Amino acid sequence: MDLVTDVAVTGYEQAAGGAVAVHGGGGEFGGVVVAADGLHSVARRILSDDEPVNSAYVAYRGAVPFDRVAGLDVHPKDVVVYVGPRCHFVQYPLRQGELFNQVAVFESARALAGEADWGTPDELDAAFERACGQVRAGLPLMWRDRWWRMFDRDPIMNWVSGRIVLTGDAAHPPLQYLAQGAVMAIEDAWVLSEHVGSAGATGTPRWRRTTRSAPSTAAAC
Repeated sequence: MDLVTDVAVTGYEQAAGGAVAVHGGGGEFGGVVVAADGLHSVARRILSDDEPVNSAYVAYRGAVPFDRVAGLDVHPKDVVVYVGPRCHFVQYPLRQGELFNQVAVFESARALAGEADWGTPDELDAAFERACGQVRAGLPLMWRDRWWRMFDRDPIMNWVSGRIVLTGDAAHPPLQYLAQGAVMAIEDAWVLSEHVGSAGATGTPRWRRTTRSAPSTAAAC
């Protein structure tokens, strides 16, 4: 199969001996489709009609060259977390100290009130206005032209349909804490690789075998 990039997959179909990922240019056939299409997974619709669940929390991020924080009281080698009521602020170096990254997470009062426009920069400032000096000094370095509203989904028991398998956030999107989403995606890849490696003498994994997984509890963290 030729590698196709920069297309939006609109659906998935079972096929004899494989599966098809459908997009604007037609469809791409493969022996198996591993759907890693995230929180708003198209493939998940095959298994569940659920929708993402709004946590009312929002995350801001910001990575800057380390020399921009040289005058601040920051730790060049450690991950530091400041925790407050319904908010936390994380600081850590990237690329062996070349960059300094910050993540601010807080609960949005506007989201709780059901307003459509929530998680905006003025809410960011209000959430941390009583924070310690180190946090307030880091806030001006955050990206303010984008923010990430935090959603997860309720667990589902089955992540496999025929030769289509969900992985990562498509299967079990957790909230953004302790990098658990990345960790579980790596675990998924390991399990799939072990299944492929177990093909034995036939060289063909039993993709149609029913696979059931225990519900993810990470979303409750």
